[in-house]
Amino acid sequence: CCVRGLDWATGDEIPKAFVVLKVNGERPLTAETLMEYVASKVAGYKRVREVEFIAAIPKSLSGKILRRQLQLQQDKPVEAARSTRSRL
Repeated sequence: CCVRGLDWATGDEIPKAFVVLKVNGERPLTAETLMEYVASKVAGYKRVREVEFIAAIPKSLSGKILRRQLQLQQDKPVEAARSTRSRL
């Protein structure tokens, strides 16, 4: 799991969790369940507002999470939408 601030045009950073699911016999984890759990443990402004399930979290050779790479992947659709609007 990795949590990043989601940069919007307003400059706000909204906490978004990137989660890799483990396959096991228990009931599957849902985004709502995860958000409710986190909300019960942290302050209101820190609660996760979005959850994205991904296949793997990018890591460096030393095993550290590459948070910047996740941020860049998240910003690609926003950049594409901005460039499309500017051409119209």
